[in-house]
Amino acid sequence: LPYDTDDEIMEDEMDSGAMRDGSESDAPTIESIEPDWFGTRSELESILTALATKRAVVLQGSPGTGKTFLAQKIAHHFAGSMERVHRAQFHPAYSYEDFVRGIRPTATGFKVENGPLVRISELAKRTPRQRFVLLIDEMNRGNVAKIMGEALSLIEADKRDFKHRVQLGLPYGDCHDFWIPENVSIIATMNTADRSIALVDY
Repeated sequence: LPYDTDDEIMEDEMDSGAMRDGSESDAPTIESIEPDWFGTRSELESILTALATKRAVVLQGSPGTGKTFLAQKIAHHFAGSMERVHRAQFHPAYSYEDFVRGIRPTATGFKVENGPLVRISELAKRTPRQRFVLLIDEMNRGNVAKIMGEALSLIEADKRDFKHRVQLGLPYGDCHDFWIPENVSIIATMNTADRSIALVDY
């Protein structure tokens, strides 16, 4: 996908919580990622193909094997800029209100606030010719179904359009039509050797 260079869009991305260290010019190449990759080049290329076609991949392995480090490099390469890579880390206390949309306290009361899934999706809808990546770290430390709610099915590649939208309804009559656009890909990491957590089944 080609990339836009609209200054206002870039400012919005930075305000939304995008990872800021990185630009178009220093995005890693496949060759620069290979030394940190334990598999073959064809396996690495298959991950990039899955990101482009399936829109989601999960990197799993034992703790301390560099999954997050590698995921960030792949995300940077795929998106072209770390400003279009957003990150969330799941944990037992992480909730739907944190990840999708919820009501948050302010100094004067409460307000509806979008989480990283909605923020990156809204940015991607404004710039459909750019690639965005949502990096979910430690995916199986949280309750995936509870965290994602009705958005869980929307990550599937064949549901990335307006006709598959869902309504994110909150109290006080606040409703929001939501879908994940096709230019958002998801990379998740999960441990397989941590006995304190269970594998997700989705």
